Amino acid sequence: MASAFVGWQMDVIQQEKGTFQGNLRGFSQLEGKVNFYSAYTGKRVFANGHHLKGSVMFTFIDCPGRCIWNGEEVTRSKLLVTDAERGLDVDAASGFTSYSVSIDEALLVAWLRSEGIPLPLSWNFTIDLQSVKRRATAGNLRWIIINAIQFGKFEVAELKWALYELLNPECQNCMKYIAVNFVAIHEIVEFIHQTIRSGKDVDVEALVDLYGGPMRTLYYNFKKYTGFTPHRYIKNLRLAMAQKLLKVADPSFTEVRAIAYQLGFMHLGQFSADYKGLFGEVPSETLRRRQVLQ
Repeated sequence: MASAFVGWQMDVIQQEKGTFQGNLRGFSQLEGKVNFYSAYTGKRVFANGHHLKGSVMFTFIDCPGRCIWNGEEVTRSKLLVTDAERGLDVDAASGFTSYSVSIDEALLVAWLRSEGIPLPLSWNFTIDLQSVKRRATAGNLRWIIINAIQFGKFEVAELKWALYELLNPECQNCMKYIAVNFVAIHEIVEFIHQTIRSGKDVDVEALVDLYGGPMRTLYYNFKKYTGFTPHRYIKNLRLAMAQKLLKVADPSFTEVRAIAYQLGFMHLGQFSADYKGLFGEVPSETLRRRQVLQ
């Protein structure tokens, strides 16, 4: 998944079969202080993403199956808000589509203060617009995002008005703030990704220390947040790294076992079985496909 926006990054670690089938579209305005995004995937996927720093992202998600967004179960009527600097984690069913607008936090704060609208306690919350009977308001913001992405048309006044409607004091009473536990889990997910990208092993005991609570609580919240135990999540991420290396390796000079050993997979049979379970093909098929494409 790629984008023209500076600062965008997405790591995909889980899907049913094959390579990641998705796309990300966007439109940037006001010198990069307002960015519109729409992401789509046709496969079940767990993705760890990072958007533009110092901004707040407002997101609507359509998902035919069960989707979890930063530990929060998604419905079509929910407005999902996050401080983009923390990143974004999504466990998405096939057919997942998101519509987002990312706004520079300083600019957003200035807009709200100019209208006398109090700021939320934090920028990590959800609002169920069905329960507060603001579906028309939500639809308005959704259309502004879609219109910007599809047609490159954007009016600052329309966006500001939609935000004022959604964040007015009455609606703020309906905000559900994301649990503190999930903020800690997100930081652990970030730590895992950074550690594996640097080629180091992840010590699960270190995760418990980072979490600052009992191992049982860490495991419970981690699985609720990601759908995996820490061990399985780490294994899937390493398998995803193996897939990336196999896709770019020259099959004339590279063996599957070399990449497996490089990433710490000592039992080749188990590595192959786990790889096929995650990607729908054995490692050698990924490597051979690279040869066919040459």
